[in-house]
Order: sequence, then C-alpha cells, then structure tokens
Amino acid sequence: MFIYPYILFIYLRITYKTRPLKRLLFYILLLLACAEALPQPELISGVVNDYFKVTEVYDTHIVLDLGEDLTGRLQAGDKVVLMQMTGVDVYVDTTFPKLNLSYSSFREAGRFEMLAVKSVNNGTREVEFTVTIDDSEYAAGEKIQLVKIYEAEYATVDGTLTAADWDGDIGGVLAMVIFKKLTLNANIDVSNKGFLGAQPEPNFVGGCREFDQVDTFYFESSVMGVAGRKGGSINEVTWPYTKGPGRNVTGGGGGLGYFAGGGGGSHWGDGGRGGAQIDGCVTFKSASGGIGLTNLFYGFDRVTMGGGGGSSTEDATYSATKGGDGGGIVILMVDTLETTGARSIVNTGKSVSGIATAGAGGGGGGGSILMDVNVYNVSLTLDVSGGDGGSTGASNITGAGGGGGGG
Repeated sequence: MFIYPYILFIYLRITYKTRPLKRLLFYILLLLACAEALPQPELISGVVNDYFKVTEVYDTHIVLDLGEDLTGRLQAGDKVVLMQMTGVDVYVDTTFPKLNLSYSSFREAGRFEMLAVKSVNNGTREVEFTVTIDDSEYAAGEKIQLVKIYEAEYATVDGTLTAADWDGDIGGVLAMVIFKKLTLNANIDVSNKGFLGAQPEPNFVGGCREFDQVDTFYFESSVMGVAGRKGGSINEVTWPYTKGPGRNVTGGGGGLGYFAGGGGGSHWGDGGRGGAQIDGCVTFKSASGGIGLTNLFYGFDRVTMGGGGGSSTEDATYSATKGGDGGGIVILMVDTLETTGARSIVNTGKSVSGIATAGAGGGGGGGSILMDVNVYNVSLTLDVSGGDGGSTGASNITGAGGGGGGG
C-alpha cells in the first residue's frame, strides 16, 4: 500500500542532482505519499446503527425476533448495546383508579450494557456474547432491543446524524464508539425519536364531564368516548389503562371529557398539565403531565427516552392534535471530540404543530445524552428540552396541551 517512499528514494538518487526540472515532481510525489499515510476519517450522516427486537434473554445468549434476518447485519466481533426499554411498575392501592398514580418500582426498566458479539446463528436467531449476561436484569415480556454500535478510528459527521424512529419495539438510539477522533462538521439530532405521543380519541359524543360524575384518572383502552389517550412511556407493557387524565409514568395523561387538552410527556423534569374542557364545562380533573424521574431513576446502568404527550378527544366536526413524541437516546464514547464552528447535539421532545379545533396534544419530553469523552476541542451546545404543548383556535375555547418536561 505504501510504495511511494521507495519510489521516491530511487528517484532521488538517480535524478535529483542531474534533473532539477523534475524536482517539482519529487515534491508532488512526496505529498501524495504523506497523504496516503494519513488516516482518512469515515464520513457519516443519517442513521448509522442497526436495531433488533429481543424476545428472550438467557445468561449464555439472547434470542432475536422471528422476523429478523441477520445476514450481513450482525456478526462476531460487532459491539452492541442490550437495552430494556420498558418495565416500570405503577403503584396501585385500594383507592385506585381515582388517584393520580406514581411508580412503585423501576424494576429492570432502562437497564443497558455494552457487549461484544461472540457468535450469531441466523437459523435459531441466537446471539452469544464474549461475557455472561445477568439475565435477572431483564424482564420477560418487556420491550428489549439490541442496538449495533457504530465503530471507527476516525469519523467526520458531514450531514445531520440521527437515529431510527422508535416504532414501539426498536429504534430511538444513536450509539457510537470512536477510538481516536470524532469531528462534527454538522449536528447530531435525535429529537422526536423517543416514546410516541398519543393519537386523538375519535368519535367523542359525551358532552361535558361534570364534577358530580363518578370518575377516574385511569380508563382501560376498551372504554370509548370519555377521555383522551395517554402518551407512550417506560411503564410495563401489561399496564392496561391507556386513557384518562392520570399520567402514564413519563407519558402525559389524556384530556378528560369535552375537548380537554393532553398532558405533556416527561423525563428528568415533569410534564405540564393539559388545558380545560370546552368553554362552559366545569373542569375538575385536568390531564397530568408525566412525572419527572430525577436521580431516583438514574444510575450508571439506566437510561430512557422522553415520554410522549397525551391527547384530547375529537368528533366528526372538531379535530384534536396528536401528542408530541419524546426525545431519543444518544450514547457517545469518543477519545477526542472536535467541532468545526459552533455545533449542537439536539435531543428534544417534539412540539405539537398545527392548531386544534378540539383539544390539543401535550408536548414530548426531552431525551438523554450520555457522553464519555477524553479530550474536548469544541464549541458545542447540548439541548434536551421538552416540546411545546399544542394550541387551539376554536371559537368555543378548547383545552391547550401541556408542555413536555426536559431530559
């Protein structure tokens, strides 16, 4: 590969003293030799990770989803992140469901570890790692994913770098290991890649939800025409109460009654409350924003995405807006990080766009940024703020959405 120095040495001995006109060629060849010897960074943009749905975790291996074709996507030597996305227990007592509930145990939610792949069996979809897994740290039936890490000696971000959208099972994570230097010629942006904002509850015909009605913060998904839907969250997947004004851990509550606004998703900070029912109704249970996790959740082995905003009700005439999606997760392990000019790592919750004529959706909660960097040569801004709640424009005055909490 590096043949230029040998050519130059021979060329110098034969021609340098006798053919001065060729000295220019000598210097050109010298520059070419030096250029070839320098490491060339990989130019990256868009989505650089790959994602796999995990169905089973054992101490010796994991099993990927039946639909996963691993050919050319995952092989021995690859580095990966094994991550449980859901699993928080929600507190329940004898007064449930008339209280706005909190979490009772984080259980295995948010657990993650970085691993090296030892072997891959495309037939059985089994993946073995170079170390033993503590399978007690992962809960059967919860949403667990495997993220293939992007690795390089040198890399340059020359267009916006992001993650795949969270689709309810996989995605939402950007994970990189750069052994020498990462240069940001463009921004990293994983905004709106986290837990999903709620869709509006259609076909509402219930009218005002009055103070003297026996009511609840939590309705099962089968209950129609009473309240908006809760935003996506880190809670356990078997939790059946997907509607109503109570928060869904980090997911914002749904507007109760006649076009009340949805609550904002949360993360580190709380989500905002949703607005009141339509003008003329008495509002006594506005949609709660998601609860802030603060340092009770976070440690060296947990991370999560921003919660989704809750939604409102709508009917055939008046339309509500969807809750905002939460921010995703950024994991960067880099020896040297540098920027060309001012750059940003942005991981915000989604602001609700459009004007609702029914109630508006709540904003998404901000995401997470985890960085392990040895040397910084940067002008860099980090942004994990929550998204704005939606606005309303109906003449009959309906409920606005609550803002998302910061990551």
